[in-house]
Amino acid sequence: MNNLDKDLKNKQFKRVYLLYGEENYLKKEYETKFKNSILDKNNYMMNLDIFEGKINDVNTILNSFVTIPFLSDYRLIILKNTDLFVSGQKDISELIAKSIQEIAISTVVLFIENNIDKRNKLYKEVNKFGYISNLEKPTEKYLINWVIDICNKNNREIKVDTAIKFLNTISSNMENIKLELNKLIYYKDEGEEITIDDISLLCSKTLEAKIFELVDAIGYKNCKKALDEYNNLILLKEQPIVIFSMIARQFRLMLQCKNLSKKGMSEQEIANELGTRNFIVKSILKQSKNFKFNKIMDALNDCLEIDIGIKTGKITNQILNLELFIIKYAK
Repeated sequence: MNNLDKDLKNKQFKRVYLLYGEENYLKKEYETKFKNSILDKNNYMMNLDIFEGKINDVNTILNSFVTIPFLSDYRLIILKNTDLFVSGQKDISELIAKSIQEIAISTVVLFIENNIDKRNKLYKEVNKFGYISNLEKPTEKYLINWVIDICNKNNREIKVDTAIKFLNTISSNMENIKLELNKLIYYKDEGEEITIDDISLLCSKTLEAKIFELVDAIGYKNCKKALDEYNNLILLKEQPIVIFSMIARQFRLMLQCKNLSKKGMSEQEIANELGTRNFIVKSILKQSKNFKFNKIMDALNDCLEIDIGIKTGKITNQILNLELFIIKYAK
């Protein structure tokens, strides 16, 4: 993304750009950055064309590639979610590919897509004459620094450990992170510190975060808290079988993390091995200290028996059986 930011800052643009990947927040952010960097507010709409979805009139797009700007240095053409970089519109995609090198020097074409195929002819042409960036999910370090930076810009303080707790509590897409962070910023006065209690009070927890707290309560032998957490999930209409599968998953993660840690692997190495974030591994390793290996294995064996019982119809009262499981390991 550094080259992308450099082009936008210096206003020295390539003919064509392709942004793709999982992180919708970053795609929206860069779309806005392109508009702000390229377009003059006095004739904004005269020099902007946006095409979204399946392309029906390819000639309109090809004509826009060679249209000169109106009282401005550049025109911006945005094509979003067209699926031109995957199979399905091969003829139109190849027509556009042939026209990439004919884009006027005063025109910037920006493709914003979810999925791409690097074997695609249009992809190869964009790569040859322009710039391609995969806006995948950011790293843990990036997200922590991003959260702290937003707080600082709004004159609110948040410590690194609190930022990690915040990211562990909510869903990980950046759009949701920003919305949840805004709650905390609006709640606190300027100069105040955002605390873990504020996060518990205001933020919408993911199911994973709620399950983590439930299993944590089991580990600390706090039966009342564990049952309260479980009953809250039931009141929220979460299906017992889903809750059960998430509890089983948590115990599996603990077992994996404990085993890999015992082999001498670092938190980062474990995170890479399991395909998860470093701060999640850190939290699971901390949680796993409350469970001996044999207790985790016993819990997993019980999970297997309950799973078989549910699937074979031997267990009909899922809510009660899950309560009994929680009481057994939290007593």
